[in-house]
Amino acid sequence: MTCQAGALLSAAANLALKEHLTGMEALSGIPGTIGGALFMNAGAYNHEIKDIFLSCDYLDKDGMTHTVGRDEIHLSYRHSFFTEKQNAGCIITSVTLKLEKGSPEEISAKMADYAQRRKDKQPLNYPSAGSTFKRPAEDRFASKLIDE
Repeated sequence: MTCQAGALLSAAANLALKEHLTGMEALSGIPGTIGGALFMNAGAYNHEIKDIFLSCDYLDKDGMTHTVGRDEIHLSYRHSFFTEKQNAGCIITSVTLKLEKGSPEEISAKMADYAQRRKDKQPLNYPSAGSTFKRPAEDRFASKLIDE
């Protein structure tokens, strides 16, 4: 599935559901766009956009168009090719995701489960700037350190 970078993650996930495509369920409740999600390798519940990323088109700082694939994008925890200093000023224009055919009932159930988990843990009825802390280590969480 190819999406324009400004497409909302939630809208893309809903379209994937409509087309019976699985892979975006955990990302469906993350606020923001596909391009933003790729820029920082967004993820939730042990799933990241890198799991389904195939390629993207972007403009470099000189306005030249390029395509970059899985092997060149350097996706890791909250990091991508686009977060690297030498690539500052690049603008993601579209993202192609590799999704699989799936059962719409199972896809919908997973999306509902992730939505309920968010609702149980986060005050979704208030405005939010989103997550503001980077995980200090793979097995550590900023919230735990703050609580301690």
